[in-house]
Amino acid sequence: MTDPADSPSPHPTSDISQSRRGDPHPTSKDRWAHRRGEPRVFALAWTVFLFAATLITFVAAQSAGIGDRSLVRSAAQLLVFAAALGLTVLWPMARLSQAPDPRPVAGTAKDLLVLLIPLQAMLWPQAMWWLARWPLAVIGAADLLLVSWAFLVGGLLACFQAARARRARAGQQWGVAQNITAMVLIILIVATGSLAALGDGPPPLTGGDVVPPSIRPACLLSPFTAVFETTRDRAWSGITAAVSPGHILASFLTALFGLPGWLLAARVQRGPRPPAGLH
Repeated sequence: MTDPADSPSPHPTSDISQSRRGDPHPTSKDRWAHRRGEPRVFALAWTVFLFAATLITFVAAQSAGIGDRSLVRSAAQLLVFAAALGLTVLWPMARLSQAPDPRPVAGTAKDLLVLLIPLQAMLWPQAMWWLARWPLAVIGAADLLLVSWAFLVGGLLACFQAARARRARAGQQWGVAQNITAMVLIILIVATGSLAALGDGPPPLTGGDVVPPSIRPACLLSPFTAVFETTRDRAWSGITAAVSPGHILASFLTALFGLPGWLLAARVQRGPRPPAGLH
């Protein structure tokens, strides 16, 4: 007689554990294997990116003449630009190329923290005299600029990740075309404002009694141009770099526009409410 304990179980443990993770195909290969090291692997990749950007920009400045303060500040601007590119383009591109996080909103929020914490170690030392020597107000404005645009992009990414996870639970396909469409939409949102800045022309030159405007609003419509607008030299103000309340307001408005994305992502993640039954 066969011992019931020796007979094969109709529900293997591995299948049950995979089903609890929300895998619509329990017997298929584990789709979440690439996320086992998160967020350590993601944090390491981001730190390496920032280090490489720092090395490239400041080595280029040194080869061109490190004694020139304007070259050092230009290198610092390019470094902040690289950080903006990583936050608004490379981050969503990397996540959309992977399987969606089983907890899309929480996973995207965790990504945001992982991105912003190392960024502080790169940005705030630019107040040192041997680096850009920016005033703390300028660094704070640049930091707020990057945080606000990362928050906006994070809301969009959370929406797409929630939609992907929801379709995966339903056994539906989210293909490459949908990923490309999502990525194109994100790029349009963060980059289209640059066209308005380019149409606004270069910053006016000082000369005689001409004083350039303290802020160019068109340049704040995209993180790529806002970086240079926030950190540009304003020698006529009495200090090399300065910011106005308009720069701070623009960053807060950007973060405000990102809030609906996070709320929508939380709604999509929960799914539709079940119909009310008769009692």
